[in-house]
Amino acid sequence: MNHGAGPYEPITDWSREGRQRLVESRGALLQSLLDEAFSQAVDGGLSLANLRFHGDDPVTEAVEWCIRRFETMDLDPARLPPGSRSLRLFTEVRFWIAQREGAAGARRATRAPRSEPTALPHDTQEAADIDRERQLQCDRVHAGLLTLRDRCCAALVGWWLEGANDLRKALFAPHDGPHLWPPRDATRSPKARSFHTADALFRYYAMFVGLVRDADAEPTHRACVLTWFSPCGDEPPYEVAREVVRAALDDMPSRQMTTLRHEGVRVLIHQCTGHAEAAVGCDSGLDRHLARVSLRASVLHRFKVDDAALSGRIKALAAGAP
Repeated sequence: MNHGAGPYEPITDWSREGRQRLVESRGALLQSLLDEAFSQAVDGGLSLANLRFHGDDPVTEAVEWCIRRFETMDLDPARLPPGSRSLRLFTEVRFWIAQREGAAGARRATRAPRSEPTALPHDTQEAADIDRERQLQCDRVHAGLLTLRDRCCAALVGWWLEGANDLRKALFAPHDGPHLWPPRDATRSPKARSFHTADALFRYYAMFVGLVRDADAEPTHRACVLTWFSPCGDEPPYEVAREVVRAALDDMPSRQMTTLRHEGVRVLIHQCTGHAEAAVGCDSGLDRHLARVSLRASVLHRFKVDDAALSGRIKALAAGAP
């Protein structure tokens, strides 16, 4: 898989405290990398049961174990290959199997044949169908989060997970206590937190429903995409620098660029609202839920859009959220 065009971000502090800080600040990204790596390994024939992961969701169980192990283990980076002294480590399933089972155990686990599916008793078929649908929903949400990370930045994934807390718990961790998912950054003001979560929810939804168009040459949409749907830094305001956007727009004057991108994001919020209003009546529970929770009135303040009618429509959507 490809996690962006460049190399993986290096891990610079390998002390136990440094690793714990990395988990605190980038936990959502680390979990996403591990989840995708283990899911691909299972699809390729790896049996997580052979690694003593026997829960209802063994991939999630394995991911959580790896995160805990990374925080607490004695780890000498000098013993790792140079390329593994980075976030790439969280894509290397064989390393984590060796941590779990030892080198010999890792060889046995990767050689073990994949278990054959067994026929389900009739009275459990309905439950299996529910589990299958839940997994499909998880896959869609996960794919959307990877897109948000790659198209914008990893920090917004964290804010989305916080803003969509009920959905995240229902799909990925229904038995987690709140202490396992603390606020992303409790030092930020309530206003800043509201802006960041609303921003992340909106950008995720705009891409999830296919309203962000790279090939669209319409100037306002292009300016909006270049600013808010292109790779940016992991610090607020989570947007591409003005000079970079101006250069991509043929050195457009700064004031003109500001006007264009503001109109582009205003139109996009309108489009997302219209799409959400239509989706609340669809058959898919996931699409209905996202339609209710992905737009917040504070997104208008975040992007300085003054539109009372639009604010009312967004609040009406949120009023029906679970």
